[in-house]
Amino acid sequence: MIFDTHAHYDDDAFDEDRDTLLGEIFSSGICCITDVGASVKSSKSAVALSKKWPQIYAAVGVHPDSTADMTEEDIETLRSLAQEKKVVAIGEIGLDYYWDNSPREVQKKWFERQLELAREVDLPVIIHSREAAKDTMDIMREAAKAGNTGVIHCYSYAAPMAKEYISMGFFIGIGGVLTFKNARVIKEVASEIPLSSIVLETDSPYLAPVPYRGKRNNSMYLKEVVKQLAQIKQVSEETVITTTLANAKRLYRLEENCAELGNPKNTIEVLQKYQFHFAKKFGQNFLIDTHVLDKIVRAAEITPEDYVLEIGPGIGTLTQYLCESAKHVFAVEIDDNLIPILQDTLSPYDNVTVIHNDVLKLDINKLVEEKCEGKRIKVVANLPYYITTPILMGLFESHVPMESVTVMVQKEVAQRMQALPGGKDYGALSLAVQFYAEPYIVANVPPNCFMPRPNVGSAVIRLTSHKKPVAVKNEKLMFDIIRASFNQRRKTLVNGLYNVGGLNKSKEELAAVLESIGLAANVRGETLTLEQFAALSDALSKSAN
Repeated sequence: MIFDTHAHYDDDAFDEDRDTLLGEIFSSGICCITDVGASVKSSKSAVALSKKWPQIYAAVGVHPDSTADMTEEDIETLRSLAQEKKVVAIGEIGLDYYWDNSPREVQKKWFERQLELAREVDLPVIIHSREAAKDTMDIMREAAKAGNTGVIHCYSYAAPMAKEYISMGFFIGIGGVLTFKNARVIKEVASEIPLSSIVLETDSPYLAPVPYRGKRNNSMYLKEVVKQLAQIKQVSEETVITTTLANAKRLYRLEENCAELGNPKNTIEVLQKYQFHFAKKFGQNFLIDTHVLDKIVRAAEITPEDYVLEIGPGIGTLTQYLCESAKHVFAVEIDDNLIPILQDTLSPYDNVTVIHNDVLKLDINKLVEEKCEGKRIKVVANLPYYITTPILMGLFESHVPMESVTVMVQKEVAQRMQALPGGKDYGALSLAVQFYAEPYIVANVPPNCFMPRPNVGSAVIRLTSHKKPVAVKNEKLMFDIIRASFNQRRKTLVNGLYNVGGLNKSKEELAAVLESIGLAANVRGETLTLEQFAALSDALSKSAN
């Protein structure tokens, strides 16, 4: 069933056949539509339409083109409309510098005021942005910090900006433009961002997809967008439909799920019920922020086809969210005292297996082979900070078939994993992680998102396994060289290499090897890329033969 997250069936273009058309739409595989206001008048019409059709929800807001004469009285009208049961968002609001029908400073004023309104009534926002990339992003960065969530409607900018919006907690709206022959940018965006962050929309009656381009758009045409998106993402059309439907429900807070432990009150109740006491030796800090939990699941790109390995589920907070999205979750927990709690909190789910074991001792390759139908797994975890590196390196060095690892770690550790040559954070950990995966920091997480509060800041980082890793003949030798290079990072690489056991080379011979691959004899290890370390390892192996 397809959810059209953005349409305008209140528009005059549907006056002649609105009811007939909507009847056809809802019998054709379209389960829900959000009718989006663009003015106070159309917002009222959207609400009226939602009352008439059970499958229709409404959004209320004033489009930037209509803000020239906007008043605070309009804000109060929107506030009143927002109390209606089926109003699910404030929108569409934003900036439009293409038409410039309203002065830009006026657009900004009422954009920010409507974002404020959304926070006051606790609703997500639908953002319109046309030829106003910088100003929109500047405003949205502050809005996200203040608590706004929502969707960037009819997204038209480049992939890096889309990724930033996603990291801020926003979905990306994609519609008929994806099917246009010359739509290179949005196709690149669709390819690079996770399916878990995409929602489908028509903007009906506008922007009909190929082969209906130029005609009045309607929700039935979304099937063409589904086809195109499935081809781009190399997944089935059913996966696109199922995933985007779940995304739409999360966007508009319509999901019917059992996940409840992200609420601090519920977490406290569970802890008190079982008289649980935090164990310092296990580094336990439980997440109590629903926005962060949702970001983790979305960053991990969990779909209904995925098998997930969760390390350290605690009382099952993140596990519940994973179970809502994944085919099956394997949750590995070492603490005896948490097993009966997990049996309780995860009882509503039939797609989870709790494994009472130490993940460092568990044969994960065997688990994947026997339980995951030959598919690569996705690893997700809120890791104990004292054991982050051993767990991650254990997974990588054991060559567990993984698509990605998405984990909560100490902020400075995440920064080290992602660091580039020459910086103070760049070191052996950076190179070790980057040898196996591409790191990307998804979000920084403050201490108040945990119970108990840690003494340090945290970050969610996604490590995507390389499809074509850096080639090296002797992996062990390369890492011996890397460790030696950073043991005394301010010394020259020659001095570091001189202490590597088994090389048996003089400093002069080592300098000659460096020069043979284009490196200066006085180079420091902290300036070398992973590729250069691999080349150095191969050169030293060759010279030893």
